[in-house]
Amino acid sequence: HQQLEAASEAAQNEALALRASLAHGEHKLEALQRHHDIWLGHRVRMEGEAEEMHREVEAAHEELEEKDLLHRSVLASHHREQGDSQQELHRVRLSVQEHILRDERGLEEASKESSLWRERAYRSEAAMCQL
Repeated sequence: HQQLEAASEAAQNEALALRASLAHGEHKLEALQRHHDIWLGHRVRMEGEAEEMHREVEAAHEELEEKDLLHRSVLASHHREQGDSQQELHRVRLSVQEHILRDERGLEEASKESSLWRERAYRSEAAMCQL
């Protein structure tokens, strides 16, 4: 009978120890679950922030690409205008040179004609004086 009581007491002690161990294990599991939930929350938040930063970077990149395209377009337009202006400048220079040559010829002809008129006037005056 004492053996049964001793065995029963030992079994009860073992059951108490197992329950205490189970309670400790459940407490540890709950703590690990809370810890896991906290880290999962941090991870989800960090992933959300990373995605937001990625979207911001993509938007900034797109904006830069749009500005680059606009600048390239404006630069190409300025190059075309510069080419057109250079062609116009060349055309105007040629035209001015032609006008200068024409004016020089006209001045030369006018000078010759003026000399002829002076000579005629001088002869006419001389002829009048001889009369």
